[in-house]
Amino acid sequence: MLPNDRSRAATRTLATLNSHGACVRHPHPDWWFPERGQDDADKALRVCASCPLRFMCREYALTWHEEGVWGGTTDCDREELRLIARPLDWAGMTLPGLELGETA
Repeated sequence: MLPNDRSRAATRTLATLNSHGACVRHPHPDWWFPERGQDDADKALRVCASCPLRFMCREYALTWHEEGVWGGTTDCDREELRLIARPLDWAGMTLPGLELGETA
């Protein structure tokens, strides 16, 4: 699915985040898209820590591969979460010619 093909549910989720998140109308919106380094990201992460929508926000960012700080996570944090989840997707897969449990 392309980012432009976001479902109605995803659009509603984003609308909820944009109206009820702790970051809404924050005086420093650039903190969530830090270009100056980790200092701004750390400030954004502290705001996220108090947000009741942080888990919804994180899942949204994971699903749509958003950039910046979302749901108390950075781009790097979410990439690690994706890498941790990948082996579950690969469970039971084998190389051609090998039986499950055999090694090359």
